[in-house]
Amino acid sequence: RDFPPGATADLHNPTDTVLQTSTDTYLGYEQMRFSRRTAERFAGPTASRSGCGSLGSECYQLTVGSAGLLSISNTAPVLGNARWVTSVVHDPAATTTGGQPQLSPAPNVAAGQAITLRFRVNDASTNQKSVWVYYTTNGTSYPEGLFGSGKTSTFTAPAVENPSGSGDWQAELPASPAGTVLRYKIGVSRNSAADPVFPFSSADIDMAQQMETVFEIDGFDATRAKVNLHNDYGPVRDGLEEGFHVLRMDAQPPTGAILYPREGDSVGGTGYGAVIGTDETVTEVWYRIEDSSAANDDPLVGNGASAWAQATFQAVPATLSGTTFTKEWRFTYRNIPASGLATLRIRLKEASSAADLSLSDAEGRFTTLTRTVSTFGPEISVAYPSVNGARIDPGYLLKINFSQALADGTTTAQLLDRFTFTINGAPLAKTGWQVNYGSYGPRGDAHELAIPLPDSLHASADQNHLFRVVYQHPDLLPLEATRTVIANPVTLTIAWPQTSGDRVDDNYTLKAYFSKNLATGLSTSQLLGRFSFAAKGIAQSYPSFSVNYGSFGPGNASHELSVPIPDLYDGSTGTSHLLTVSYTFPSGRSLSATRTVTANPSTRNTLAKFNGLFFTASDPASIKDPGADPDGDGLSNLLEFAQGTNPRAAEPGALGLATTSTNGSFVVRFVTRLGRNYHVEATPDLSLWTKIPGSDRIGNGAESEVTDTNSLQQNRRFYRVQITVP
Repeated sequence: RDFPPGATADLHNPTDTVLQTSTDTYLGYEQMRFSRRTAERFAGPTASRSGCGSLGSECYQLTVGSAGLLSISNTAPVLGNARWVTSVVHDPAATTTGGQPQLSPAPNVAAGQAITLRFRVNDASTNQKSVWVYYTTNGTSYPEGLFGSGKTSTFTAPAVENPSGSGDWQAELPASPAGTVLRYKIGVSRNSAADPVFPFSSADIDMAQQMETVFEIDGFDATRAKVNLHNDYGPVRDGLEEGFHVLRMDAQPPTGAILYPREGDSVGGTGYGAVIGTDETVTEVWYRIEDSSAANDDPLVGNGASAWAQATFQAVPATLSGTTFTKEWRFTYRNIPASGLATLRIRLKEASSAADLSLSDAEGRFTTLTRTVSTFGPEISVAYPSVNGARIDPGYLLKINFSQALADGTTTAQLLDRFTFTINGAPLAKTGWQVNYGSYGPRGDAHELAIPLPDSLHASADQNHLFRVVYQHPDLLPLEATRTVIANPVTLTIAWPQTSGDRVDDNYTLKAYFSKNLATGLSTSQLLGRFSFAAKGIAQSYPSFSVNYGSFGPGNASHELSVPIPDLYDGSTGTSHLLTVSYTFPSGRSLSATRTVTANPSTRNTLAKFNGLFFTASDPASIKDPGADPDGDGLSNLLEFAQGTNPRAAEPGALGLATTSTNGSFVVRFVTRLGRNYHVEATPDLSLWTKIPGSDRIGNGAESEVTDTNSLQQNRRFYRVQITVP
């Protein structure tokens, strides 16, 4: 039966949708004559690259008059079936087993000379063989052919076997002028017809596709034959209509269209799905993408000027409605650049198309479709600091903008795992990193990543630092952004006392200069809370400090810290004391300055002088009375005097008094101060106090302890520490 295309009803009975009463008379047939069936193996530099079939087999290329040789790796299958000779090996850079070069003369001296090719044929069969060299000299096309017959612009040259029967063969190619691009392949087949292959499996089909069967019809030209389309007196055409016939002819290239994207569309995100519709004859669809980025070139996904990748056939089409196409194909454009244009080239192939995608549409019998689109793929950028060379202060928060699509389908933890950040090549731990979801960036289409920078950046003056942030998506190329910055240095110096060895009084106030950027973003209490002071074991901290905001020190680049130092005099005018002022960053890293001084004899050794340091005449007696406790730290003014502490600044635990029981004895512990003498007294009834033998101590600024061996002989025991000011 044969019905015209589009027939939906019987000619005689319109209600008969299966066309049962329509008939067709089979007019006869033309018997084709079998000519040959060929299984030809092609040479490779090793037996493992000796492919089957011309398409995709190893191709050698040289330029006459120039040094060097290119071997284009094959994609033809290397089949072990007995229909083919075992292997054909040709390595132009090597010699034969007899020591002769496999290509001579060398390309750089071959101008105007015939070129001899030598190669080895390995075959267990003793059948006669046909051995041919297929070559081109036009510099554009690649050689293709079988059984000594070249395709299109391919020339052929026969090869002869070495008389020794060693399996070595050679062929001679005619001389060519300098500059000629010579490409060649070497094919070997047995003269006897190869066994036919029945398609029992996909492996059988793969095997058959590498073979060639030739039939002949004397005097038949399928392009000019008069054909009755329906074997009746209906339409007649010149040449066979495209379709299945006893003898088939491909009358026109395949047809199709790019359904998505449309011309001029913008594509972005982590991937864009392109859709192609084709006619029924299309067997494969290949695509190639040329865009503004060289970083994403990858032949596996079709990115790059010569990177063809295969689209996927959709068994169940979803977007062909409203078109005349019957097949749907798709591919995903990945690693889309953030800006620029991209050209999508789609190549349609059918059964008669060549495998070599470097051919033109006419040579390879393809149809190539093109589409130009704008790209706005995902990106990351350093938002703050906004320019290279920017200066940053301690506590700076780096801000990274990244396309919202990069966060799709992730938790915050998963998203952070995709980011890495390095400073001068060293990775930074993700402590304190924060993702701010929202509408950031100049277009409002980004989220934000905030990264606190380490304080160690500011250790050196005017040093450049390279920041690099990388986002790695599981399916995409990494995205990267960089910024070069200068970290402003931070300094802390002791201005007064000016030099080591200076003498200080017990009412001396130390002055330290510190970089203004250490105060950036901090309140006064927060700033002073980062400072500490130590002098030979005596520690002080805010609130006894004060800050003077202004322009101090070299270049007027500092603020001033004032620290009232404690009584350092220990009875010797020659004792040196180390003063240390420290600033501690939130990370725990600290910045310190030191000065060694000698203490003058104390002026606080009388209560009156002590009161004069901390109280004024206008202060009420209730504040400066010896028994008063104006700072509420549990120490009266008299005890503050005895311990040399500040009665206007609370220091809970300044005495550090504690007791413990050890091995039947009681141990009393207390903190001592320089320039004070101590001893411990005990009583069972708070009435009669007695000094514990051996309890005398001279204050040294450290904790001291006294052991009472009589403590457990009584039901109760009370202790007190007597402090004497020399």
